[in-house]
Amino acid sequence: MINRETVRDALNAALTADLVTSKAVVQAVVGNLVTDPAGQSPIVAILSAGSERPRMTFAGSRTIFAFQIQTWVRVTGSSWTAANAEDRLDLIEKYIAEYIEANQTATNWNAIEYAQASVVEDIVIGGEPYLVETIFIRVFKHG
Repeated sequence: MINRETVRDALNAALTADLVTSKAVVQAVVGNLVTDPAGQSPIVAILSAGSERPRMTFAGSRTIFAFQIQTWVRVTGSSWTAANAEDRLDLIEKYIAEYIEANQTATNWNAIEYAQASVVEDIVIGGEPYLVETIFIRVFKHG
């Protein structure tokens, strides 16, 4: 049995390498709930969202993990506008979609996909407005 944490950690490491190191579009990728971004923006959080473990006759088991990938972008700041925030939110979503498309199989999964349409919300924390996009994904592992 694979542990959901193992897959979340692998996603965290992969998206850190892609979004922070390679593309430099986010400050950090974290594998836990964000309750206060503490001034960091943009950031990405990967959250566990559920599991299914149906038994497949004669073929072993199949595990389906659900995750939420949240992108937090501060709406305003020094030389940063609401338009900049929208543009960055859209760019990060594009890069996450490209990562998922390019990495359909990996060591810790046999398939990965969007589970439904993403949702964008306006959230205010400590007087700071953020755009928060939640992308719902499913990861499949056989065996």
